[in-house]
Amino acid sequence: MNLQIKKYINKSRVIKLALLLLTCWFSPEVANATHIVGGELRYKCVGLTWYEITLVIRRDCANGQEPFDNPALVGAFTATDNQLAWRVGTNGVVKLNLVSTRKVNESLDKICIGPGAEVCVEEATYYAKIPLPFDERGFILAYQRCCRNTTLTNIEDPLEVGTTYTVNISADDLQNCNSNPVFKPFPPIYACLNSQFTYDHSAVDSSADSLVYTLCTPYLGRTRLDPVGAPSFPPYSPVIYKAPF
Repeated sequence: MNLQIKKYINKSRVIKLALLLLTCWFSPEVANATHIVGGELRYKCVGLTWYEITLVIRRDCANGQEPFDNPALVGAFTATDNQLAWRVGTNGVVKLNLVSTRKVNESLDKICIGPGAEVCVEEATYYAKIPLPFDERGFILAYQRCCRNTTLTNIEDPLEVGTTYTVNISADDLQNCNSNPVFKPFPPIYACLNSQFTYDHSAVDSSADSLVYTLCTPYLGRTRLDPVGAPSFPPYSPVIYKAPF
């Protein structure tokens, strides 16, 4: 599922941020390539028209070794009419540089998962500092990639289903040099069946504005035949859940 944040400022402005959360049941089945298991896209105003754009992508690093994108291509679109924002980046495409990668290491409960059943998660962080000229339509930034793990049991054709991470930067954001809320650290990569655990999935807002949380359906992304490149135009379609989910 996606967790969506709505941020209210003077009851007139709404900002959205999506973070992909996937709960997976892992089996000995081996996929043919490395796949996306989570991520987020965020922006931070650092003065005048300058914004820092950060993308975090998590992938399964046990099943195959497909490399992270470098650079990652983020599309910029005008929000009210979904047109390419030609004045942003290079003709509406922003190149984010790969600045770091790391393995996600967590303590393992051998009773829960059993020896040899550990998963491997690798995280990449991308960054660029770009000017965003004022536009009364606002902007949509989006990143798309293929694919998800074939072991997912709650969506149709996961190996053919990519993901889209997107943020909306409103005209008010541009005028007031606003930044989006930032989620606290990612959830744990292990959740044991029939074992309770708690997780704080709240976000922090630098302006101390009011935040409202809702659950929403993740977006589709790219396919195996077209796995990487500049994203398509919004609006984006949701994934199709598989019964009985």
